Amino acid sequence: MSDYAYHTPTADPCECGLRAGEHRVKHREYRADGSRCPCGAIHRARSETGSRKRSPSQLKKRLRSERAFFMGCDGEGIKRRPHRYCLLAASDGTGKRQFWIENPNGLSTVECLEFFLGLPSYARCFGFSLGYDWTKILQDIDDETLHSLVRPETRRRIGHRAKFGPRPVRWGKYTLNLMGKRLTIRSGKRKRVVWDVFQFFQKRFVGALEDWKIGTPAQRTFLAKIKDIRPELDKLTPTQRRKYCLLECKLLAVQVHDLDVAHIQAGIPLRRYDGAGSSASSILRTMQISEQKVDPPDHLREAVASAFIGARFEHSVIGPVKGPIYSHDLSGAYSFHIATLPCLIHARWQHTRSRTRIEKARTALVRYVLHDAGQRLAWGPFPFREPNGTIVFPSRSGGGWVWRDEFIAGERLFPNVQFEEAWCLESDCDCVPFAGIPHFYTRRILLGADHRGLVLKNGLAACSGKLMQSKGYDPPFQNWVWAGLTTSGPRAQVLDAIGLHSDPWNLLAIAADGIFTREDLKLPEPPDIGTHVIDGKPNPKPLGGWVKKTIKKGVFFAKPGVYFPLDPTKDEIEQVRARGLGRKTVWEHCDKIVKAFKEGKRSVELPSVARFHGIKSSITKLGRNRYSRSPDYGEWTEKPVGVTLGAWPKRLRSVRVDGAEHSIMTLRAFPDFLTSAPYNPAVKGPEARMLQQARIELEEQPNGDDYSDYSEGLGDS
Repeated sequence: MSDYAYHTPTADPCECGLRAGEHRVKHREYRADGSRCPCGAIHRARSETGSRKRSPSQLKKRLRSERAFFMGCDGEGIKRRPHRYCLLAASDGTGKRQFWIENPNGLSTVECLEFFLGLPSYARCFGFSLGYDWTKILQDIDDETLHSLVRPETRRRIGHRAKFGPRPVRWGKYTLNLMGKRLTIRSGKRKRVVWDVFQFFQKRFVGALEDWKIGTPAQRTFLAKIKDIRPELDKLTPTQRRKYCLLECKLLAVQVHDLDVAHIQAGIPLRRYDGAGSSASSILRTMQISEQKVDPPDHLREAVASAFIGARFEHSVIGPVKGPIYSHDLSGAYSFHIATLPCLIHARWQHTRSRTRIEKARTALVRYVLHDAGQRLAWGPFPFREPNGTIVFPSRSGGGWVWRDEFIAGERLFPNVQFEEAWCLESDCDCVPFAGIPHFYTRRILLGADHRGLVLKNGLAACSGKLMQSKGYDPPFQNWVWAGLTTSGPRAQVLDAIGLHSDPWNLLAIAADGIFTREDLKLPEPPDIGTHVIDGKPNPKPLGGWVKKTIKKGVFFAKPGVYFPLDPTKDEIEQVRARGLGRKTVWEHCDKIVKAFKEGKRSVELPSVARFHGIKSSITKLGRNRYSRSPDYGEWTEKPVGVTLGAWPKRLRSVRVDGAEHSIMTLRAFPDFLTSAPYNPAVKGPEARMLQQARIELEEQPNGDDYSDYSEGLGDS
């Protein structure tokens, strides 16, 4: 690297010798070490906070004073039907600047918008799980405008202006623009931006406060107590409601301030507050990933799209399986495979029909055919996408495209796999685009439960999502070659784990980057990419390594992505996986699920749960210029929760084995002429649509109540 090179830090410390926060990247010609520049000046090095170096006491004082510039916002409603939004409040982190408006008959949209625009202009405003609040705040707006506001894909600009994002909507004298987790409100020269930071924490507000040690135990207990009686919130006096709401706002402001500072101190300052994806963007930005991505040639686009599949969720059994059961999870599975992704700038694609050549290439995109195995298989090798978007792992198909490592693992295990052709990615360079990932992971391990460690942990986990981002105009880090390789890698490791079983039927379930098995396996160590030894000590959880846990009681498998320990206690609720249903709901009624299975039922309906109906689930478009608003808009209703017991559409119906309490599931098979379809973000299978609806419902609930595991898994799995 040239002495005067314009660069951002590659790690912390950077290869130039400076700490990551000491780089100054606004001027192209300078020495990063602060010596004389060719322009004749000596440029001041940047400190970790982006300004001149300060003593620790000065830095602490400045960061503390900034709490006044973070303002938490929240509102409260009373009654059930009609549900009235009667209080809207805001507070900074010091509690010295507090604002609120009240109306026992319900606040109007104009009152709420004027409240936000009237807050101090210097303040940065934040809320927590604002789907509920936006529903009540914006309820006076007409259906067409609201429908368009919450669906930015309907407001896309065209041409060169597309980079400015979706068009705002007009309502009276106000201009509104909802993009991701940010609502922008304008009226004349006045402007207010309000961010929803729920995605940084993805749990109930009180739980997030406990994780970040925000507020005193007495304050957190007070908030939890009030939230438990939310249906009876109208029984509180206006003064009590105001005290509760302002305390929430104050603690939220402190939490966002600490979140912001943690990112600065971790070397990944935030530009946006959308969630862990914003943390991931900061991590990828330090490695200049957007400047290194190269799209595949046009003639390979369909093959690359066909090879992109999300995480694997599949069960071979349904029902209770007594322990001991061994759970193996990959540590930082996607981060490990991101760290080893190839350079695309110096790469070239070459076609081959030679099976041996793919092993010599940097990587390869392989087309295969899956013949009839002639026997009953416990597991299928490769993912297959149906035309409707459903992902299946069949025993037979016309084949498709997969990445090299996954193909080799499947070919080694299944004799019915046949190689057809491949596109080899050849490269002679030593470039490692994501070389900074192990450095961030090492720092995250050293920081542990520190706030900086938490933001690095969540940011690293979200990097894979940025590579496969399909929303927005020209996502800066999206690349389908890198995305396909990232999700294919853990599936290849799972195939290797299947091959280590003495009996493949002993593998009970695959859950993204983890497996459940009745065999105590000795799984292989991953290649060392710099995370096996940290600070001179062996790291028990290197990137890409397997971590084993023993479940002595056993596990009940209900459907792919839904399982729980047998007879779970309250302390074991974190071990419940309820993809699209909600952990709390499944944990409270797991006995009903077990009983229904023993009675031979294919599904079970759990007791109804309280659900708030927000904008997106309440306003539908019927036709051109015709919209319908549900009578339940902005109201609470009781909604039944249904759980199917089976693996369809992943597998066929179950068969009870003699003497076993559980049932085994049969693989599906497709005719030889049917090949796997390419990925299309607009086409989603029934399972993906169910998870999408669960996500919408979650975002509409106040304060992240009844958090569902919809985020578990990647892509269109």
